[in-house]
Amino acid sequence: QLVHFILVLLLAGGLFSVWAEAVPALQLLKRIQLWPTVTMMEQTEEGGLSLAGTTSTADTGQAGSGASDSTEGGPPSAPIPLPVGGGATAGNVPETATVLTIWNLLQALLSAFITGVLVKNLPGVLELTLLKRTMLDSGARIAFSTLSRYAIMMLGLVVTFGFLNISWSSVQWLAAALTFGLGFGLQEIVANFVSGIILLVERPVRVGDAVKIGQLQGRVTRTQIRATTISLWDKSEMIVPNKEFITQKLINWTLSDSRRRIEIPLRVAYGTKVEKVKQVLLGVAVAHADVLEEPSPQALLLEFGEDALKFELRAFVDFGIGLKTKDDLLVAIDKAFQEEGIEFALPKLSIEMKNQ
Repeated sequence: QLVHFILVLLLAGGLFSVWAEAVPALQLLKRIQLWPTVTMMEQTEEGGLSLAGTTSTADTGQAGSGASDSTEGGPPSAPIPLPVGGGATAGNVPETATVLTIWNLLQALLSAFITGVLVKNLPGVLELTLLKRTMLDSGARIAFSTLSRYAIMMLGLVVTFGFLNISWSSVQWLAAALTFGLGFGLQEIVANFVSGIILLVERPVRVGDAVKIGQLQGRVTRTQIRATTISLWDKSEMIVPNKEFITQKLINWTLSDSRRRIEIPLRVAYGTKVEKVKQVLLGVAVAHADVLEEPSPQALLLEFGEDALKFELRAFVDFGIGLKTKDDLLVAIDKAFQEEGIEFALPKLSIEMKNQ
């Protein structure tokens, strides 16, 4: 889609460069002034533009003082200088006003349209053609695409405002108004926007990470300007403002390592051989396909309890399959203990009755 748009844009630009000087209507658009007043401008001998019915600076200079004296009792007519193009003035007359013509307006609209197309399609093209061929993970590619979208948008706004002859001095009042508004109702929006930029640059939370914020757990599915979307384990979606990831404590289960340890506590009756219990537990863990070889599983005797030997089986699995693997191991341990004659210890309660 972007390639088709570029081809059409190049074709239109080529046709315009060929026929621009030959079509009078296009030249007329450059002479119709919309700002500060709606009027028609005319071409001067120096190549600039001035209001219709006025004289240029060169004409008044050649006329000299005699031309001024030849007026019928009134003051000499002074030219009204207007800037040419984006800022140059006709002759040596200093710039006195910012002029907006229909031609400038059409250029700004075209620039805004091209910016919108690039913002929509160019980050995706970059990811397809360049980013997927690098060693970057999916989170880094998404962060790069989002930052490039912001950069294209800002550059497009600068170019568009340039065609409209809007400079920083013209929008200082708007910046002051925004600064005033930040102290009241916009500070949260700006804080979330800045936090979103920090998340994209530092990447403490990436798309696809499993996180826990507050009492809720889920997987990050999207990071936007204002908020981040988390898909919870029950398939509902939670919209979290970006500021929450910066200011609150956050658990990222898959930031640098997706391996997680599962722990299975066991109580075995006294009299059972400790080495035999460990051997059975390790055999069950090694035989399971989802248990990782590194780090290797461990069978530990934690303590001699009051009524049982307390063991614990520890094994590492990939994040997301811990509950299923733990269930499989529990079933396998129960079966193996029955085959080896190992008894689980039951809590014992002693009751003493006194005769009165």
